[in-house]
Amino acid sequence: MMINKDIFDPKRKRGTSMIYYRVVKVSNKYIYAMCMNEHSDKLLETNPSIEIWDWDGNPVVKLNMNNPIFTFDVTKDDKKLYCIDRVEIDKIFVYNLEAALK
Repeated sequence: MMINKDIFDPKRKRGTSMIYYRVVKVSNKYIYAMCMNEHSDKLLETNPSIEIWDWDGNPVVKLNMNNPIFTFDVTKDDKKLYCIDRVEIDKIFVYNLEAALK
C-alpha cells in the first residue's frame, strides 16, 4: 500500500476518465471508498485505490493498493484495513492505517 496525500491529480484533465467506486465503508470519523481506476478492458490488470474522506467531504488520503483488492473493511477505530484480493482468495491482507491518517 502506498500513501498518497494528493487525492486529486492536478495533471488529470476533467472529463478524460471516469472513476468507479465499487465498495464504500464508513466509520465515525471517515468515509472509505474503493476506487476502480480503470473502466476499460484493462480493469482486471490494474490495482484499485482506497480514498478516505472526512464527514465534511474533505479528502484525507488516497491509498494506492499494491495488489488487486476485491473488497475491504475497516475497524471502527480506523486503525486497521482488511482487504481480500481477487487473485489470492485464500488470504486476508491487513494494513495499519494509523500512519496514513496522521
